[in-house]
Amino acid sequence: MYLLTLVFLLATARTQAQTEFILEGLRYCITDETNQKVEVAGYDEENAPTSVSIPATVTHENTSYRVTGIGEGAFHRCYPLQSINIGEGVEQIGDLAFQYCSKLPVVNLPASVKNIGVNPFYGCSELTQINVAENNSSYCSIDGVLFDREKKILVAYPSGREGSYTIPEGVTHMNDYAFITVST
Repeated sequence: MYLLTLVFLLATARTQAQTEFILEGLRYCITDETNQKVEVAGYDEENAPTSVSIPATVTHENTSYRVTGIGEGAFHRCYPLQSINIGEGVEQIGDLAFQYCSKLPVVNLPASVKNIGVNPFYGCSELTQINVAENNSSYCSIDGVLFDREKKILVAYPSGREGSYTIPEGVTHMNDYAFITVST
């Protein structure tokens, strides 16, 4: 039984080592080997960055991969992060992707983002603006507040904003936790 467990653990570790790699302080996870896609899965916690630029493509072992996502909790507790450049080609942002990036003031989402998980900016206490590229077909920003493209769903309100806020006419729904870390 012990030998079987050891073999399983070694096989799991080998598979993980083959599907993840680190480049320039970011950990990437291969999500689709056939179509050569990766997502950002984390960062170098020993040297947490103040600025991150997520490229459109990365190369690992002579294979070029498209960066199509930012994984769940990828930048969790990256307290020093003050600037993020999300490359065109990133299609999804996972749940709690930037949780507790407490010094991050602005997020600019490219046109390619199609899916945003649950509360990706939770605990971003200095976040005052979430901007979206005008040609994004899924999301938009009104005065730095994130909405779906039709402006019917308030997706996320930046928790660093102060003062009162009037929800625009036509909004019929607010995502769960859209205002969870907003202080008054």
